[in-house]
Amino acid sequence: MILNIKQIAAFSVGLSISIILFMPSETAYIKQPDTPQVDEDPALLTAPEPQILATSTSITEPEPLPDGVICLDDCPLFLDPNDGVEAEIKEFFKDTPVMIAVAKCESTFRQWDTVTGEPLKNPGSSATGAMQLMASYHREPASYLGWDINTLEGNLAYAWEMFQTSGLVPWEASRYCWGSAEVAINKGISADERVSPPLLAVH
Repeated sequence: MILNIKQIAAFSVGLSISIILFMPSETAYIKQPDTPQVDEDPALLTAPEPQILATSTSITEPEPLPDGVICLDDCPLFLDPNDGVEAEIKEFFKDTPVMIAVAKCESTFRQWDTVTGEPLKNPGSSATGAMQLMASYHREPASYLGWDINTLEGNLAYAWEMFQTSGLVPWEASRYCWGSAEVAINKGISADERVSPPLLAVH
């Protein structure tokens, strides 16, 4: 069998390809040297430098409290609701000193509770306001006459009405307080209740 040059060349190429395809291959890996990575965002942030603010060290005295303003230990500043009540009572009863003494004994010249601002009430009864009128008995009659005993004006006006019709009987329970002053002042014995004689000493 005679092979020509073309056949020999083709056979050689095919043989070469077969050898290349069936040869085991080896892959070589080249290890790169370790290089540290630079962290551009640090985990801990640097704290800002503290700033010192300019402040004034001068101390000024507080303004004085205005008239009528009081401060209790457990409350803020507020206006005393009874400011001026004593003066109004003394003016209202200026011709009947005993009623001034009664108001002082009954309420110490207070129409309002200094904590709540509500009309002054006796915790054991319905006695109300500067003259401690029994609201359970007198609220309705006072209202009929046009007076509200929860107000200072109405309390004094109805107390005067009671005095005109019943004298001092409605305040008999506090006679031990105002009694000697009533006898001394109203009978012209003394104008100063500090030197008023005892009630029983005057007939």
